[in-house]
Amino acid sequence: MKTLLQNLKNILQRRQRYLSLKANRLLKNPRQLFLTIFGISAFVFLGYALVSNLAVSYGNSIDKKLFWKVNSEKIERGDYVLVQTDREDIFAKGHIIAKIIGCSEREVLEIEGDEYYCNGDYLGRAKHQSRTGITVKPFNPCGTLYCLYKIPEGQYFVVGTHKDSYDSRYFGPVRKDKIIAKLLPIL
Repeated sequence: MKTLLQNLKNILQRRQRYLSLKANRLLKNPRQLFLTIFGISAFVFLGYALVSNLAVSYGNSIDKKLFWKVNSEKIERGDYVLVQTDREDIFAKGHIIAKIIGCSEREVLEIEGDEYYCNGDYLGRAKHQSRTGITVKPFNPCGTLYCLYKIPEGQYFVVGTHKDSYDSRYFGPVRKDKIIAKLLPIL
């Protein structure tokens, strides 16, 4: 045991001498010092930029998992977005979720029973029970079997691609200020 500790101590001393020599060489060579500091700074900045602009969808709600966040004022049907849900929400409870814009502001949402369409394009079917058995109430502002609803300005009807996606079919359109970012799918 004593030999092992002595070997570790020797290794650490050699490593310390090596790092000390490298540091002294860098201090004596301003160009090399500048390039090293610049390289490390660039690496840290790029790492931060990369991580802060990536978004990952952990659930099965949508068909993509990895996204690049982009700042865009223009959001239209078919775009992937990050949405901040309300804290009182039964399932999402204030989480940020990734969805697809199924129907944009001023477009017509058509509800036939439990089927949802936007300008004639099928968005999905609402269920009355979650996959865990919790009763859910589908969004229907008309309260009738057939409903035509114009999405208000500044709001969007968001959907997922999975049949069990918790989306606007249950919580209704989301305001634009609840959309955190537009997403470009990577994977």
